[in-house]
Amino acid sequence: MLCGTTVTQASYENSVRLTGGQIHETCNKLAAGEVLNYQYTGNSVTLFNIHYHRGKEISYPVPDFLAFSTSGSLKTDSAEDYCLMWKNIRNMPVIVRYRIDFPTNNLANE
Repeated sequence: MLCGTTVTQASYENSVRLTGGQIHETCNKLAAGEVLNYQYTGNSVTLFNIHYHRGKEISYPVPDFLAFSTSGSLKTDSAEDYCLMWKNIRNMPVIVRYRIDFPTNNLANE
């Protein structure tokens, strides 16, 4: 008999090299009310946001901002594919190192 749900965290770490104007995006499907934790550092300023797509409409729960590094949490309002995006706004290569902790639902049987 199915009695409950336990939430555990899965972590994903990566490092990317972005040339001038290049974009890197990573997306995770999350349910409403889940929490996505993120952090990144770069050797230069990058443009960062968290967004999702509904048809042609794009929503930004974390709007664009410039930073060398940041960390934060996002509690989701709706079930979506949430995408973290970095854009190199400079003419020189930038290295971005990031970690994302996102929930994984495991069904618990009792």
